[in-house]
Amino acid sequence: MEREASEDHFLVDTWLSKITGFACFSMRDAATITRIKDFPRGLITIKLDSASSGSPDLVSNALKRGFKIISFEAAFEGDAFASRISKNPSSGGGMFCRDSRPEDEPEVIELAEKSFAYDRFHKDERMPKHISDAIKGAWVKSYFENNRATALTIAESKEKVCGFLLTIEADEKMTIDLVAVDSKHRGQGVATQMFRFRVDHSGKKKLRVAAGTQLDNTSSTKLYREWGLTNVGSSVVLHRTELER
Repeated sequence: MEREASEDHFLVDTWLSKITGFACFSMRDAATITRIKDFPRGLITIKLDSASSGSPDLVSNALKRGFKIISFEAAFEGDAFASRISKNPSSGGGMFCRDSRPEDEPEVIELAEKSFAYDRFHKDERMPKHISDAIKGAWVKSYFENNRATALTIAESKEKVCGFLLTIEADEKMTIDLVAVDSKHRGQGVATQMFRFRVDHSGKKKLRVAAGTQLDNTSSTKLYREWGLTNVGSSVVLHRTELER
């Protein structure tokens, strides 16, 4: 029955399954959850639009079938003009931004693996922390393997990587895929300077910027608003996590 359930109701996330070492799925249609008899072991994800009138019932049905609410996520969008992104003097001290180089890979992966706590993997108490950390490391590693995103901006201080900004750029739009700043350099405007660098080097006078974060990640939501982005939607993420122990 697990094979039938996987084929009929779930989409297999091949990349995530490879990184975690267990099967990972997303629901094809959350409305079918009441018809599923057996669930496959592993991680099953449901993401629902919070504004949809049918979402409360879908969430209720999912909770009855062993899912748990993991996070509430917010989507941000807005137009970015390089000239409007102010420079922060406190981000000085030898820090500067540049495009990534192949030799940055180990440092960027290390920073990614230790910088996140609010994402859906780290907030799922049934997910081992080392696996959640590894997912973020593999995320940026995919860029160096030419499998994800289009640009990686580096913030460097004293010849050490202290931040990175991974973006996907196409036509007149830029999507912020992942951003991290080393804990020793937070609160110094590093993320803003990486963003300014990316906008400056896009070659566009104006960019439509999209980003997403968790509603309880107040530092990120504040930052995106400072960049001129506004909240354009929200979603609720649920997991059914049944791992071998």
